Amino acid sequence: MDLHELFAHLNERREKLGMTLESLADRAGVSLPTVVRILSGKHLSAGIDNVFAICRAMDVGIGIVRQPQPRTVRKKQAKRKADYLVGMLQGTSGLEGQGLDEQTMKEMKEQTVNDLLAGSRRRLWS
Repeated sequence: MDLHELFAHLNERREKLGMTLESLADRAGVSLPTVVRILSGKHLSAGIDNVFAICRAMDVGIGIVRQPQPRTVRKKQAKRKADYLVGMLQGTSGLEGQGLDEQTMKEMKEQTVNDLLAGSRRRLWS
């Protein structure tokens, strides 16, 4: 669930409870303008303390779901970056009339992924 969905869910919950925005703000100890911004979905950088307060006021629990293993996330990032880097090379080569064939591109991407995973983490995430 992304933040838009979470905030929409919270607003839907408020409506189903028959709770006004004002009463929610009072119960949560959060200003009315903040509650309005959060529940409208236009304030995605809302402080987590305010979001938790709104959840508590409506008896909504928030949990942490199990995330993929760090290696899996790093590999996904390496693939994204390799696609970007090799794509740039392909674009440059194409401009020079020396475009790379599909197999060469695939091999270059695989090698770039391996290099990124074996190299510095800073390079992987930059």
